[in-house]
Amino acid sequence: SYIYWTSWGATPIIERARLDGSDREVFINNSVYLPNALAINEADKKLYLAGTDANNYGIIEAVSLEGLNRTVIFNRTGFIPTALDFYQDFLYWSDSKKNAVLRLSHQGGEGTVLINGLRNPMGVKIFHNRKESSGKK
Repeated sequence: SYIYWTSWGATPIIERARLDGSDREVFINNSVYLPNALAINEADKKLYLAGTDANNYGIIEAVSLEGLNRTVIFNRTGFIPTALDFYQDFLYWSDSKKNAVLRLSHQGGEGTVLINGLRNPMGVKIFHNRKESSGKK
């Protein structure tokens, strides 16, 4: 089990560590520009990262939890993803450029606006009783 986080710094990177803080390491250190958000699909064992690329386009990428097979699944002008969550086969994100919450298939395609007219949305979180277990009952 790991915790993942983004770090902008002089050279933006994605890092990870064990849940107790041990084994800290750089997970992705190349071609990461302004990473704003991360989400994990446990079923497919993929990490999704969202932010903006070198051309200031909104970008969402997928990478295996081993750090392999990094793939761009969304890259468009006029978007700035600020937060990201995963549920079933979809990624949901808040977007400060579109002032909206959008949805995208985890395989890619066009983003679909679900809620618009927001003011600089900076977070999104899916809550569903099937999404997460809280432990033993």
